[in-house]
Amino acid sequence: MTARRLLGTLALALLLPGMAGAQQALSPADAARKREYYDFLLNPRGATAAQIDEFRRHCAAGIIPTAMRDKPESYTYGQTASEICVAVLTRIGREGKLLEPYRPLMVELTGDDRAYEGIPAAIGVAAMANKPVASLGEGKGLTMKPALTFDAGFVSGYLKGFPGTPPAVTEERLQAIAEGCLDQKGGSLNNCYIAGRIYGFRARNGQNPVP
Repeated sequence: MTARRLLGTLALALLLPGMAGAQQALSPADAARKREYYDFLLNPRGATAAQIDEFRRHCAAGIIPTAMRDKPESYTYGQTASEICVAVLTRIGREGKLLEPYRPLMVELTGDDRAYEGIPAAIGVAAMANKPVASLGEGKGLTMKPALTFDAGFVSGYLKGFPGTPPAVTEERLQAIAEGCLDQKGGSLNNCYIAGRIYGFRARNGQNPVP
């Protein structure tokens, strides 16, 4: 079965009931502050490139949820890890830099950077086949984790779109999957990849990453 067919078939898993809870309603003032926070991330005149790169590294490493739990006083306006990471990835996508972190990763894993642009697709193929290691050729592989798989899904969705129509899934369910992936727990690798790809596809089409 091709990766495209697998993606279409396994996307149905997103429709299954699962972990999710509605966020508490924010006051108008807190909602406005939350919007300002995400505007700061999305605006090139807001967060610096170095700050955005650090956020992206922490998102892909599954660090953001832990940081939010450790310092709740820094996230008092209803921010979520998935919203933060999607906003950061959207900013990087708009700047044309989504693939940059995969170059040093390829060097680390294989000794050179040839075909580093193919890592997100390789992760997708492995995730859709429920394989824990993505093949990078010549016997080299990448052991996958949920947060990086979500990142790769976003990259693929932003750069290549979504084959066919993305699966119908509630926002609460989609965000719950993303939250679990970014926390390195909960959800399967294929769901992490699909969720990331849906968010990337939306960003590609100009949809605001934060409601």
